[in-house]
Amino acid sequence: MALEERLHFNLTKALGFSSHKAWSAIWANACYLLWFWWNKHGQDPMFVRPYKPLECVFKACKDYQFRHAQECSLMA
Repeated sequence: MALEERLHFNLTKALGFSSHKAWSAIWANACYLLWFWWNKHGQDPMFVRPYKPLECVFKACKDYQFRHAQECSLMA
C-alpha cells in the first residue's frame, strides 16, 4: 500500500479498536505523540518515554474531545 493510501485508510476507517474513540483520532494522536517523544528524547537527555504509551494516546484523545466540546459550547 502506498503512503497516500495508508494515510487515507487511517484517516477514514473505523477498525473497531475502541468503540469510544474514532480510529482517525487515535492514529493522529499516536503519530503526533511518537514524533513529540522522539524529538524530546533527542533534545532532553533527562526525558523518559512514557511507560504506557497507549494510555497516553487515549488520554490525549479524551483531552482533545473535551476541549473541542468546550469550544463548541462557547460558540453556541
